[in-house]
Amino acid sequence: MKIKSKALLSLFLIVWVLFSFLLLFQHGSRFIGKTYFDSHTFHSNLEEFKSVLSRYVLQSFDVEEAKKQITVTKKEIDYHRNYYGTLAEQVENIKSQYEERIQNAEADEELQQMLINERDAKIEDIKKNFSDDSHVEEKIR
Repeated sequence: MKIKSKALLSLFLIVWVLFSFLLLFQHGSRFIGKTYFDSHTFHSNLEEFKSVLSRYVLQSFDVEEAKKQITVTKKEIDYHRNYYGTLAEQVENIKSQYEERIQNAEADEELQQMLINERDAKIEDIKKNFSDDSHVEEKIR
């Protein structure tokens, strides 16, 4: 019995060594004598990286076309309009912000007129926000 188990173990080891040599001859060229940078794995990873890079980074991107594709909902428009309060509150806020600056600029009439024009432009923009949906959509985009 002891001789039979030794023969069986020897046969198993011989088959295992032959199988190992067969695998070494078939696939050894992938691993022996090459660095990682020469391997097939590295080259496939490099090609995948290049394709992803070109798709997401290097591909030309038209900003204006992307802006046109953005959809703006009525809820977003209402939120933008009322973020700083109602129309009356926002106009009053702008007037109070500029009131002191305009009074301090009484000595320089040109500066005072410039501040009044700036204030009036902001008030007109706020009024346009409340009257024109397309104006608000452009601002949101």
